Amino acid sequence: MSTSGEGLEQSLSWVGARSEASVSATDDPMIAEVAVKEATLHRWLVQLHKAKGSVWFKIYATMLALVLFLLVASGVTMGLQVRALRRITLTSSALGAVAFVGFVLAG
Repeated sequence: MSTSGEGLEQSLSWVGARSEASVSATDDPMIAEVAVKEATLHRWLVQLHKAKGSVWFKIYATMLALVLFLLVASGVTMGLQVRALRRITLTSSALGAVAFVGFVLAG
Protein backbone atom coordinates (compact mmCIF):
# COMPACT_ATOMS: atom_id res chain seq x y z
CA MET A 1 0.00 0.00 0.00
CA SER A 2 1.37 3.43 -0.85
CA THR A 3 0.24 7.01 -0.81
CA SER A 4 1.37 9.85 -3.02
CA GLY A 5 0.67 13.50 -3.68
CA GLU A 6 -0.97 16.26 -1.65
CA GLY A 7 -4.42 17.83 -1.67
CA LEU A 8 -6.44 17.00 -4.77
CA GLU A 9 -3.51 15.03 -6.19
CA GLN A 10 -3.41 12.69 -3.20
CA SER A 11 -3.99 9.00 -3.91
CA LEU A 12 -3.79 5.65 -2.16
CA SER A 13 -2.86 2.55 -4.13
CA TRP A 14 -2.57 -1.14 -3.39
CA VAL A 15 -0.94 -3.69 -5.69
CA GLY A 16 -1.44 -7.43 -5.37
CA ALA A 17 -0.72 -10.45 -7.54
CA ARG A 18 -4.21 -10.58 -9.08
CA SER A 19 -5.45 -6.99 -8.97
CA GLU A 20 -4.51 -3.37 -8.40
CA ALA A 21 -6.68 -0.80 -6.63
CA SER A 22 -6.31 2.95 -6.30
CA VAL A 23 -8.33 5.60 -4.50
CA SER A 24 -7.85 9.23 -5.48
CA ALA A 25 -9.43 12.52 -4.46
CA THR A 26 -11.84 14.49 -6.63
CA ASP A 27 -12.93 18.15 -6.62
CA ASP A 28 -15.75 17.27 -4.20
CA PRO A 29 -14.25 16.43 -0.76
CA MET A 30 -17.10 13.96 -0.09
CA ILE A 31 -16.43 11.88 -3.20
CA ALA A 32 -13.41 9.74 -4.03
CA GLU A 33 -12.58 7.98 -7.29
CA VAL A 34 -11.86 4.25 -7.01
CA ALA A 35 -10.22 2.27 -9.80
CA VAL A 36 -9.73 -1.51 -9.72
CA LYS A 37 -7.67 -3.20 -12.41
CA GLU A 38 -7.67 -6.95 -12.85
CA ALA A 39 -4.30 -8.44 -13.74
CA THR A 40 -3.59 -9.99 -17.12
CA LEU A 41 -1.55 -13.18 -17.34
CA HIS A 42 1.59 -11.12 -18.04
CA ARG A 43 0.96 -8.81 -15.07
CA TRP A 44 0.32 -11.82 -12.82
CA LEU A 45 3.63 -13.42 -13.86
CA VAL A 46 5.47 -10.12 -13.27
CA GLN A 47 4.00 -9.93 -9.76
CA LEU A 48 5.12 -13.51 -9.08
CA HIS A 49 8.59 -12.54 -10.30
CA LYS A 50 8.58 -9.65 -7.82
CA ALA A 51 7.74 -12.14 -5.00
CA LYS A 52 4.21 -10.78 -4.55
CA GLY A 53 2.57 -14.17 -4.97
CA SER A 54 0.75 -16.21 -2.39
CA VAL A 55 2.45 -18.08 0.45
CA TRP A 56 1.81 -21.36 -1.39
CA PHE A 57 3.70 -20.13 -4.46
CA LYS A 58 6.62 -19.00 -2.29
CA ILE A 59 6.74 -22.46 -0.69
CA TYR A 60 6.63 -24.06 -4.15
CA ALA A 61 9.44 -21.81 -5.43
CA THR A 62 11.58 -22.58 -2.39
CA MET A 63 11.08 -26.32 -2.79
CA LEU A 64 11.88 -26.12 -6.52
CA ALA A 65 15.09 -24.18 -5.81
CA LEU A 66 16.09 -26.76 -3.18
CA VAL A 67 15.49 -29.67 -5.58
CA LEU A 68 17.50 -27.97 -8.34
CA PHE A 69 20.37 -27.30 -5.92
CA LEU A 70 20.35 -30.95 -4.80
CA LEU A 71 20.37 -32.07 -8.44
CA VAL A 72 23.47 -30.00 -9.19
CA ALA A 73 25.18 -31.00 -5.93
CA SER A 74 24.59 -34.72 -6.59
CA GLY A 75 25.94 -34.34 -10.15
CA VAL A 76 29.10 -32.64 -8.88
CA THR A 77 29.51 -35.33 -6.21
CA MET A 78 29.20 -38.12 -8.76
CA GLY A 79 31.56 -36.33 -11.13
CA LEU A 80 34.20 -36.02 -8.42
CA GLN A 81 33.93 -39.70 -7.51
CA VAL A 82 34.69 -40.95 -11.04
CA ARG A 83 38.38 -40.49 -11.83
CA ALA A 84 37.77 -39.96 -15.56
CA LEU A 85 35.27 -37.13 -14.90
CA ARG A 86 37.11 -35.40 -12.03
CA ARG A 87 39.06 -32.88 -14.14
CA ILE A 88 36.09 -31.83 -16.29
CA THR A 89 33.90 -31.58 -13.16
CA LEU A 90 36.36 -29.29 -11.41
CA THR A 91 36.89 -27.20 -14.55
CA SER A 92 33.15 -26.87 -15.18
CA SER A 93 32.43 -26.00 -11.55
CA ALA A 94 35.18 -23.36 -11.48
CA LEU A 95 34.03 -21.80 -14.76
CA GLY A 96 30.43 -21.84 -13.55
CA ALA A 97 31.38 -20.10 -10.30
CA VAL A 98 33.40 -17.47 -12.17
CA ALA A 99 30.54 -16.88 -14.62
CA PHE A 100 28.05 -16.57 -11.75
CA VAL A 101 30.19 -13.99 -9.95
CA GLY A 102 30.71 -12.13 -13.23
CA PHE A 103 26.97 -11.97 -13.94
CA VAL A 104 26.23 -10.81 -10.41
CA LEU A 105 28.83 -8.04 -10.61
CA ALA A 106 27.66 -7.01 -14.10
CA GLY A 107 24.16 -6.51 -12.76
